[in-house]
Amino acid sequence: MTQPRILSALVALPLVLILTWLGEPWFSVAMALAAVVGLWEFCTMASELPKGSLFLLGGAGSILLVTSPHLPQPQALPAILVGVVLVSLLLSLSRFPHGQAAWNWAWVVAGTLYLGLTLRHFVLLEEIAKGWVYFTILATFATDTGAFLVGRAWGKRPLARAISPHKTVEGTLGGLICGAAVSLILAYILKLPLDWPSALVLGVLASSFAQLGDLSESWLKRCMQVKDAGWLVPGHGGLLDRLDSLIFSGVVVYYYVAWIVM
Repeated sequence: MTQPRILSALVALPLVLILTWLGEPWFSVAMALAAVVGLWEFCTMASELPKGSLFLLGGAGSILLVTSPHLPQPQALPAILVGVVLVSLLLSLSRFPHGQAAWNWAWVVAGTLYLGLTLRHFVLLEEIAKGWVYFTILATFATDTGAFLVGRAWGKRPLARAISPHKTVEGTLGGLICGAAVSLILAYILKLPLDWPSALVLGVLASSFAQLGDLSESWLKRCMQVKDAGWLVPGHGGLLDRLDSLIFSGVVVYYYVAWIVM
């Protein structure tokens, strides 16, 4: 599967960087679309995919959450959260006493909040400066690539055998080192307001959380007894299989920038 992984990366990475360069509204549209596709894959991992109005509400909620930084009212975000939870619950009442209804409701709400709230942070980062989005994407890509190559070449000690048998301690450390090293280079090239110790700390944090995101989705797939979240990306599985690392790293980079750098 190495060749399909490389080809997919050669197509996907430039596409994401181009969308970032184009800026708004294309960037937010791409993030919203990613949230909807990710929600579809998230729900597909469950034993029964929620159909009809329940999934449509989840998709609409994901779009609103991702694009909420552009809404004029600061109360918009909690209003969207409450609306998704309550309206989806009301829609589920019609399915009583179908035993799967409560499971479907919980799964759609969880997926909507998981993807909508996390991908929202990329829109927030793009509002601060495109350089932070480039930093997050490329540092995460370096982490994933380093973990894969080092784990493949020298990985011996399992990291979490019960969750993901192919992940190793050596691969994790390789990903951490690659992510941190690339972060130092990116901070200089992109002229980000970071001295080298701050860039190193942020690189370690982004790399660590990227790998935690990957491990978290592996746990979800293991619980649902599926190998991949989907089939959209050759060599990787679904879009959610590629978003898992970015979702976590995007959140930690945003709060580091917002709380410490700004």
